[in-house]
Amino acid sequence: MNERRTDSGNGVEILIAEDSATQAEQLRHHLSAMGYSVTMASDGKRALAAALANRPAMVITDILMPEMDGYTLCREIKSSKTLKDVPVVLLTSLSRPQDILKGLECGADSFIRKPYDDKYLALRVEYILANQELRKTERLQLGVRLQFGGQAHFITAEKQQILDLLISTYEGAVQINEELERKQRELAQERDLLHTLMDNVPDLIYFKDTAGRFTTINRALAGALGLSKPEDALGETDFDHFAEPYARQTLADEQEILRTGRPLVGKIEQVFVRNQLPVWISSTKMVVRDLDQTIIGTFGVSRDITESKHAEQELRLAKETLEDRVIERTSELAQVNQRLQIELAERKRAEEQVKRLNEDLERRVDERTVQLAAANKELEAFSYSVSHDLRAPLRHISGFTQALASKHSSELRPEAHELLKLIQESSQKMGLMIDDLLNLARLDRREAVSKMTSLNSIVENVLKDLELELAGRKIDWRIDSLPAVNCDPGLMRQAFANLLSNAVKYTRNQEHTVIEVGQMMINGEAVIYVRDNGAGFDSKHADKLFGVFQRLHTAEEFEGTGVGLTTVQRIIHKHGGRVWAEAERDKGATFYFTLNEKVNVRETASLVP
Repeated sequence: MNERRTDSGNGVEILIAEDSATQAEQLRHHLSAMGYSVTMASDGKRALAAALANRPAMVITDILMPEMDGYTLCREIKSSKTLKDVPVVLLTSLSRPQDILKGLECGADSFIRKPYDDKYLALRVEYILANQELRKTERLQLGVRLQFGGQAHFITAEKQQILDLLISTYEGAVQINEELERKQRELAQERDLLHTLMDNVPDLIYFKDTAGRFTTINRALAGALGLSKPEDALGETDFDHFAEPYARQTLADEQEILRTGRPLVGKIEQVFVRNQLPVWISSTKMVVRDLDQTIIGTFGVSRDITESKHAEQELRLAKETLEDRVIERTSELAQVNQRLQIELAERKRAEEQVKRLNEDLERRVDERTVQLAAANKELEAFSYSVSHDLRAPLRHISGFTQALASKHSSELRPEAHELLKLIQESSQKMGLMIDDLLNLARLDRREAVSKMTSLNSIVENVLKDLELELAGRKIDWRIDSLPAVNCDPGLMRQAFANLLSNAVKYTRNQEHTVIEVGQMMINGEAVIYVRDNGAGFDSKHADKLFGVFQRLHTAEEFEGTGVGLTTVQRIIHKHGGRVWAEAERDKGATFYFTLNEKVNVRETASLVP
């Protein structure tokens, strides 16, 4: 650190010699705040050069510095003609009397004891500067040889200088004494706090001297020993309170601690206090040293762990019991596992057998399916052939009957005419049945070709085809908004044609006919329905409706062949859907069907029948 000058106004110049940058900055701050100009140097050599270059009004110097210490710097200043009148103040802790004698030997004017506060610093500086002129007028130099501490000291200081040193030394001694009293008060407070803390913890705390005698114990230990107050244990040993084996062991432990200086940590042992039940404790002990680090005794803390020890024993017993149960349970599980392995092996054999049976069944099903497919094709071909071959005989019967009726009408009696009429009607009915069978056979052979189709447009086209049947009829048609679905348009048109023509046919005896076509949701599934208020049927025969040639009304009541609903069912099945009917005699019927198609259904009250 080089010399550094700080001006605070036009104050008196003070030179500071201090190798500690922190201490130097602290001095500069205090002196500048009091209006002094400050020059700082990092050692005695630099400080002397600064003083010779610019004579200061005062020098404040530390003692221990590199290059040149404070005593040497003071001698150099006092031996200089130009600087000898400059007062020199030594910064010292005044921890030894030799510091004062060395200060007198080198000609120092005063001491400032470290650590110092700003008020004391200000008073010393002001006092020394104020008495500077007095020193010039009273220059009485004394030469005194002193013997102190086995060493000779020759002092050649002025009277005022010696007086200032004595005053600063006395002030320092007073300050040290005040600090000592404050420290003693703090120590007493800390001691009281320590005793308060010791007396309010459940652990057993004790201090012993090197002979094993108690010097301090807390209330918890006093209570455990059966004493009324901790002071009653002073000077006593473990032999006065514990069983002899335990007392000998603790003494041996503590002597080992004193010998090695190593602490004893967490030693667990059972203690037998006289006239009391044994307890378990965990003890930690270490040496106690004085300020000179000399071992003067031991300090120990023991904690009663009887409850945790009992809990540990119970836990060990529980663990042993648990281990026995685990072994037992493991054996049981091994037996169960063995049985399970046997069952799994048997199950595996059964699964393999079932697999072989399934494979055989699938093979047989495949074979049977091929056979059934071939049989169906043969049956369809046979039905088509039979139906086709029956047409010619039926035409012959119908033609011969007509010829007989027309050419030999006069020769026939009325009964014969009736018989010819019945033959004619039966052949016509047989022709219709053959046509329906042919259509059904064609339907089974036909593959459905699907595309998006509006069901409303299909219904409209079917109604146009039924205009001849509707001649003279007043029907209240209630056609809902139907969805567009993926279907075969031709097949779906045939299904609606059969359902709607049935509805028209079975309502012709009603004064007011109502036929509805709509959609609804049933169990989350879109359902299309055709409803009428016609003749209806007995619902217990509903399962017969969709069989070939199955009719629930006589030909006299309503004409028909019994193939129309069979056709509807097969069309719906081709589309992956299902069809069913609900009815009540003389109250109408409702036919429902679904398609394997997700459609959007309008959620309005009109959709619910």
